[in-house]
Amino acid sequence: MTLRSTCICDGKLIGIESIFSVVDGMQINIPEKVEALRAKSKNKELYCPCGCGANLILVAGDRNLRAQHFRLKGGQSDKECEFVSEGSISIYSKIVLKCWMSDKYPDADIQSRVPICEVEDTDRRYEITLLAKNKGVAISYCHDRANLTDEKLDILDRNVSGIHLHYVCDVENAGIFAQYPEMMMKIQKRQGYCLFLELGFDDRGGPAYSQSKLKGVFYYHNDNGSWKELEIVSDYISSFDFGKNGGLLYSGKSLHSLKEQREQQYISELKQRRILQEKAREQHRIEKERRRQEAEAKRQKCLAQMEKQRASEAEAESERKEQHARELKAKEEREKAIRECTKEKIDAIIDDDQEHPFRDPAGKRWVRCEHCGQIFTEDNFVIYGGIHHANLGTCKECSKKCGIRSTSKT
Repeated sequence: MTLRSTCICDGKLIGIESIFSVVDGMQINIPEKVEALRAKSKNKELYCPCGCGANLILVAGDRNLRAQHFRLKGGQSDKECEFVSEGSISIYSKIVLKCWMSDKYPDADIQSRVPICEVEDTDRRYEITLLAKNKGVAISYCHDRANLTDEKLDILDRNVSGIHLHYVCDVENAGIFAQYPEMMMKIQKRQGYCLFLELGFDDRGGPAYSQSKLKGVFYYHNDNGSWKELEIVSDYISSFDFGKNGGLLYSGKSLHSLKEQREQQYISELKQRRILQEKAREQHRIEKERRRQEAEAKRQKCLAQMEKQRASEAEAESERKEQHARELKAKEEREKAIRECTKEKIDAIIDDDQEHPFRDPAGKRWVRCEHCGQIFTEDNFVIYGGIHHANLGTCKECSKKCGIRSTSKT
């Protein structure tokens, strides 16, 4: 059987949240409201909100607040009923919001599910969720952001003159992932910020006013085109109050002023972040330039070492060539000296000096035979040298003729 969160009583739409209030922070049923609705249900004065004419009865008690609702009276069929059921989260949220207004305005006559036509002259079926007319405060609750049409918001805004209307959405509508929050911006343009209700639950699974939270946020358009959801404040809904003009207060400060502070804080954070990013980029540029310079210095050092190596190798090669040239020249000079060193010259030198052994430029020692007078190299002598006749000796031929035996050579 379809359970209903509203009924029509005395020609007015009444929500189940109308029977709730708050005492010492506790969510309770209002005895007078419960008894009045109970009496009307017994007198068949509660009807289905779709207009089908079916009678409803109140289901409410002290054991399970979650199950409180209106349902068809026994023996009636709802086959022709066009009632569209409401989700439990939406019902619970309206109960919590009603408790919030009752907590802040304990002496106010708070109406729920008020058709806009009751406030101003219009035949549209949009409704104000909660209205404390004598306080000039109203709440419009939306569970699904898809229902936030411009038409609905425009009509609500135009027809609540003199009443401070607060738009509240379920917390599931928060979060944008840097995308443009089209639906929520419709509220922000009117209200300056967005309010999200996060339900809390009691041990029995019913809505708990004392555990429910309210979060205020606004959406900031960054220079790069992305959007940022910035939290203004988040706390238990009981921590929020209504000001004299009906505006929302937290810790004695209006949410508008807190929003401006948060916006300026975020702008300062962005500036600081940009400064840090610029410093990081500059540091990166400096580090990159340092590495480039180090690489260039290393390359130049390698080139210098290679150049030094090539110069050293060229110098060594030049030295080798010069040494080779010197050796060739010395060889040529020795060969020339040998060629120029004839026996006539050697003969004159030997005759002139008998104190020093004579060697030609090639290093060969020449000796004159004392017997035959011929000049030969030392390997043709059996004996030669000695004091005062360093360059004299006996050649092998004369040794044979004279019978001179070989002795030591000096």
